[in-house]
Amino acid sequence: MGETAADTAREVAALRAETERLLDALDVRVQRSLAVPRQVAAHPALMPIAGALVALSVLLLWYRSWRRAVRARRLAAERRRAEAVAAELGLPREALVPAEARRPTEPASEEPGLLQRTLGAVAASAVLAGVDMLARRLSAAQWSTIHHAAAPEMPRPAPLPPAPPTQTADAETERAKSA
Repeated sequence: MGETAADTAREVAALRAETERLLDALDVRVQRSLAVPRQVAAHPALMPIAGALVALSVLLLWYRSWRRAVRARRLAAERRRAEAVAAELGLPREALVPAEARRPTEPASEEPGLLQRTLGAVAASAVLAGVDMLARRLSAAQWSTIHHAAAPEMPRPAPLPPAPPTQTADAETERAKSA
């Protein structure tokens, strides 16, 4: 609080103005966050299409990874069988191993390089982040429509009246002189 009532009144007015500014900024943010569910509600036919595209992308990424893992396991099994047969015949370990099942000494041209794997991981992360964001927004929109369908608006508190002026020491000395 200020030293005088006028200082206190100025501080209260400044705090009130700052509070109003913050409430207005918060109101703008709330309206902006509620705009997305309104847009989704305005175009309900696009949501199943977007969901299907996201699901298809995730499934394709999973399928590609699964096929690579199956191929690697198959080649490893072929390599182990060929090495076992070569050991029984007294041949070098790699003598009977098919060329495609041999352990690569250099990265093969058909295998993705570091950049391609990194871009694939980034794409997969972006798709999953998009799915997460979409699910959160849809959940929030559904929650707000179910539980807050007709939420009453909160009235803002009425501004406080200005403080009455107080008597200063000069006014008291004037009264003392006139009396």
